[in-house]
Amino acid sequence: MRKRYIHTKFWYDKRIRECHWLEKLILLHLQLREEMTTIGAITTDLLSICTLLNADRGRNFLTPELPKITQKHITKCLKSIKKRGIVDIQDKAGITIYFYNFLRYNNWTPSVYNSFPSVVRDKIPEGPIQEVVRENTIGWMVENNIMVPEDWQ
Repeated sequence: MRKRYIHTKFWYDKRIRECHWLEKLILLHLQLREEMTTIGAITTDLLSICTLLNADRGRNFLTPELPKITQKHITKCLKSIKKRGIVDIQDKAGITIYFYNFLRYNNWTPSVYNSFPSVVRDKIPEGPIQEVVRENTIGWMVENNIMVPEDWQ
């Protein structure tokens, strides 16, 4: 099992602080999933998100006082998170979700930077989101004075 470190500054981001509690739960759930890539993109499906958050199964798993979570709630939250500019979502061959500020809140080693092109090429389905991820990753690398891998130059 891999360990994932999420810098606590992520939760102090204004857009995150303004989120509903269920939106925050979904964001946390997605970031901790084993399928999450080193650049902040994950391809999953709505059913697995619902299953892991125990949606549509009677009482809420957190506490009985909280309302029941349904697939409709999760879909609405994903749309809201996208509208806030926290993630980009492509619903093609599964749901691909890309966290815009994921790299900003994680520390990686140079060997991980070199793997970014292959992660984008191999783990993210072709489509507009693949180019968004590529451009944002290159932008972040340039902004932080990290040499962009030759694959992307």
